[in-house]
This record gives sequence, C-alpha cells and structure tokens, in this order.
Amino acid sequence: MVRSLLQAARGRKIHFTSDLWTGGHHGYLSLTAHWWQPKEVLDTRASQEQLHGDPQGSTPRGYRVVLLQAQSMEDSAKGIHISEVLKTALREWGLGTEGQVNRGFMVTDAGRNMINAVERAGFQRIVCAAHKLHLVVGDAIGLGALKNSWCEGNLETKALLDKCRKIVGHFSRSIKASRMMREKQAEMG
Repeated sequence: MVRSLLQAARGRKIHFTSDLWTGGHHGYLSLTAHWWQPKEVLDTRASQEQLHGDPQGSTPRGYRVVLLQAQSMEDSAKGIHISEVLKTALREWGLGTEGQVNRGFMVTDAGRNMINAVERAGFQRIVCAAHKLHLVVGDAIGLGALKNSWCEGNLETKALLDKCRKIVGHFSRSIKASRMMREKQAEMG
C-alpha cells in the first residue's frame, strides 16, 4: 500500500525528515516521507480510506506521512555512513533513482553528522525549528551545552522539567492516553 501511495506521488515533491538518536547502547536512524496527495490521484480502496486521515482531525486531508525506515546503526554514525544508509533506504522504496521522485527538502537537527549526511545524499537541508527551539530554551533556563549539566540554583527548574518530561512521555508512548487527551481537548473547546 505504501509503495502504491509513493507511486501515485510521482511528479509531486516528497519531503523527508530524518533523525539519529541513541537508546541505551544502540544508535538508530529514521527516515520519514511527507507529501501532499490530492484525492483525484488515489485509486485504491485503502488509499481512499487513508485520505480522510485521523478521525479527530489532527491530520489534514490529503497529507501523507510514512515512516519508511527505523534502523539500528551498529556502524559509525559518521556523515558518510548515514548518507549511504539514507540512499539505500530510498532505493529500497523505489525513490533512489534521479528523476523517479521530485525530492523536496530534508528536515534534520543541526548535528554535524546529519548535515554532512544530508548534503552527501543530495538533499536540500532544513534545520528543524523544534530542535533549535529546544536548544534556545535550554540555554535560557540554564542548561549548558552538555545534556543535564545544570547551572547552580536551577534545581527547581530541573525538577519541573523532569515532571514535564514524564507527562509528555506518558502521552507520547500511550495511544490510548493520547486519544483520551484529544477527546478531552475537543470537549473543553
């Protein structure tokens, strides 16, 4: 079904997001495709059903977002290796050959390895505004350049942020909690 949606997007720009993160002792790389697909292009029943998006209205009609890959990165997380992984993923989805897809931009964080990888893979790169905002806010509240390096006197701020992370994490990891929150938000207007 994903391949048919990607095929139907021919001639339209497909934009991408990619992120590299670590969990425990493992690194992971994701690649997600984003594009706009008008109703008249879709012809499969599954595609028609997907056209309507989230019943709560959080996904606009015609907007497509598909996680193409989330891969363990056992090898070096250097730009050249990340670039090759991204190119391979695109080829596996039939998006690697020049002219096959009208490539839009790639949104990433501002890490040097991702900047290098995206440029090597031939994308126009855009820095994620949320990542930038995270850095700005972190500096403003006393977070140093290193993760969890708090300045003196910010224990209250750290405790508050730790609680906020737990709340956000709960709603991020639980589909049921997320749905209940959207219902309550709709109910409250």
